[in-house]
Amino acid sequence: MMRNPLCLVLVAVTLVACASSPGVTAAQRGDRAALSAYIKPLYDKGRIDNDEAAKIAKAELQQALTSSKDKDALERLRDALPCEPEVRDVFTELASTHDALGAAATLALHEAGDLSDSRAREWAHDPMPEWRAVGVSAMVRTEDSETRRLALVDPSPEVRRAAMRACGRANDPRDLDGLFEAARLDPDPMARNQAVRAISRIETNDPEVANRLRDLWNGADDAVREDIASAYASPSIVAHGGAEALRVLVAAGHGPGVISGAAAITWAPAHYDQETRASALALLLRTIDSGSRRDRSFALAVVPTSDPQVVLAITKASEDAADSDIRVSALSRLLEVPSTRGAAVTKLIELAQPDDSHAAIGARARGALARAGELRVQAWIEKDLSSEDASVRLDALSSLAALKRPARGVRLLADADARVRARAACAIIVASR
Repeated sequence: MMRNPLCLVLVAVTLVACASSPGVTAAQRGDRAALSAYIKPLYDKGRIDNDEAAKIAKAELQQALTSSKDKDALERLRDALPCEPEVRDVFTELASTHDALGAAATLALHEAGDLSDSRAREWAHDPMPEWRAVGVSAMVRTEDSETRRLALVDPSPEVRRAAMRACGRANDPRDLDGLFEAARLDPDPMARNQAVRAISRIETNDPEVANRLRDLWNGADDAVREDIASAYASPSIVAHGGAEALRVLVAAGHGPGVISGAAAITWAPAHYDQETRASALALLLRTIDSGSRRDRSFALAVVPTSDPQVVLAITKASEDAADSDIRVSALSRLLEVPSTRGAAVTKLIELAQPDDSHAAIGARARGALARAGELRVQAWIEKDLSSEDASVRLDALSSLAALKRPARGVRLLADADARVRARAACAIIVASR
């Protein structure tokens, strides 16, 4: 389908305006060889700063969005979502075409606040489900209630998820019946999660909501149970049966949903009595000490480090010689505690040294140290930019961004993998804001 010629001109003008260096020019042409030739000597001399890297990244991302086709184009657009403000002109141009890519771009503009609800609602009855989802996502007025609830049973899971998001925004208790039905029966796993999240946003003083969530818990999978636990702790439910539901849950349950509930209690203790707080903390400590690897990792990630008992439990886990993954997870949390940070840094540096025999552990350790601002690992992280594994290369860029050195990842803008180039471009743009 033809795109709007005026929009194409506007994008072309934008690209030309950005052409402040040979690197930007090469990126806008999609000339990887020329871009690499420009970057390498400057990179070797450390002469590309974050501002220049961001300009090249913007041109690279614009080129990727305008040149990709079919499924690749949709993937590139999703990669670019965090950078919508910087490439808004391209999103607007893509939105001018009535196809799946245009719908995705239009939805992104709407969710970013760059397209009004009234404009988006025009597509609520479009025959294409992708465009119908755009319209349904804006059905948040009282007079939209019937359309919103009908969309909860639309044949398209994309439309149903949009309807659930709209229910959360609309804050209409009359939507609860449909949302509970969707949370229980929708065949799409993501839709079931979205339904519970919408329920948690609807303000009501009715304790029956917490009771219905308890009933839903029994047949739910782990992912939905995590959202149910979070819903119990939400401001709209915690004071109307949610706190009691969490107390019962933590006293008798186990698994990710219960861990999520216990963490919610320990992070906001004012809503719960002393017995419930003690029970939640005990569950987290017990899980860190002797749970499954999955549950230990989750508990380590969500437990607050303000309690001395927690610090002791994490310290013990950081000495687990049999499980390096758990060690890194625990040491990463100990970086947050002033009294244990120094020792944790020392141990993580030992694990972070490049070594092919434990490459994954080393990469995780380097990432943890980068997020803690430890510049000593920068050189090791930059070596990961040459990894054969695309995910390792992108993780290295994330670590450089955490160190406030995104320009040192500029080499990935000339990567052989189009997905890596697009994701790296957006990561550099975000980190350089």
